[in-house]
Amino acid sequence: MVGIGGGATEPGMVPMYAVDDITAALTAVESAGGAAGEVERQSYGLGALCHDDQGLPFWLGQLG
Repeated sequence: MVGIGGGATEPGMVPMYAVDDITAALTAVESAGGAAGEVERQSYGLGALCHDDQGLPFWLGQLG
C-alpha cells in the first residue's frame, strides 16, 4: 500500500504490509524482538505502527 502523509520533519518511506490477522501479526513482531504499536482504526481497516529489532519503522494493516 502506498499513501502520502504530512507532518514529517524529513522525507522518507515507511513500508506497510497487509496481514489477515493484525493481533497475530503483532504477536509475531514482538516474538521476533520488534516493538508492536497500538492498533488504530483507519479508513482502510486496522493499522499499527511497528519497529523491527533494529528500530526501523513499518506499518501492519488488516484491510477491510
